Amino acid sequence: MQEINFDEAVDSIIAKDPRFARDAYAFVREALDFTQKLVVKEARGGIRHVSGQELLNGIRQFASSNSARWL
Repeated sequence: MQEINFDEAVDSIIAKDPRFARDAYAFVREALDFTQKLVVKEARGGIRHVSGQELLNGIRQFASSNSARWL
């Protein structure tokens, strides 16, 4: 199976379903990265999955600290 990068994946998704702007996918990706970094800090460097509650909290924090960028 060939790996595709994020931009290629978003292009493919938007071609099939154009309801959401490219920036929406970028926001979610950056918010997930932000959340994962928070979780790794709390786990003292250990990598683990992010729970739904942690993800929503991370998205809220990310949006709050980066709101001007996404408006």
